[in-house]
Order: sequence, then structure tokens, then C-alpha cells
Amino acid sequence: MKPFRIASKHVLLDLYGVQALNASQLEVLLKGAANAGNANILSYHTHPFDEGGDTAVVLLSESHITVHTWPEHRYAAFDFYMCGESDPVKAASWIKNNVEAERAEIQIIERGANG
Repeated sequence: MKPFRIASKHVLLDLYGVQALNASQLEVLLKGAANAGNANILSYHTHPFDEGGDTAVVLLSESHITVHTWPEHRYAAFDFYMCGESDPVKAASWIKNNVEAERAEIQIIERGANG
């Protein structure tokens, strides 16, 4: 059996009691998080929903950062999945420190591969 190694980390950040974040704020946040996590940005895309809220993604060489917002519930869900030398914990912490929220919860999931 080959030894088990951690190939990447998947970090989830839930922000509760957050003010509505518009598309330009989300772009600044996601790109800032990518830089804080030492990741390489390939592209950025956002989609606003007619009933409110946005979804956005930063495609990275190391994988991705995404967010989906529910302004009517004052909630935002961020997802950071990175491999290599990038650090999704630093990326998530950067957003946590740059968005005012009543409560923030971070979950760290180590994802691995035999190899």
C-alpha cells in the first residue's frame, strides 16, 4: 500500500449577520483572499440573482475560491479549495478579518490522495 499524503485543504467559511455584499465588493474580497493565500488567479466570474444575492468564483491555478450570498438572511458561504504551496486558511482568515459579521465559522477539511 502506498503511503497516504495530504494533497490539499478545503476550507469553509460561513459568515452570519453580514451586510449585503455587492458584486464589486465580492470581487475585491475573493481576489484579496487569493493573494493572501498565495494563490495564482486565472479568472473571476460573478452572477447576480434577480431576487437578491450573488454567486462568484475565482478560478485559481491551485483550484478555486467561491462565495454564495443570501442578503435576505444576512449570510454568506465561502469555499476555499487549494493545493500546492497556497494556503486556504490564510485566504479564509483574510476574508473573516475584512468583512464585518456577527459570527464567523471556519471548517478545515484535509483532502488527500494515495500517491
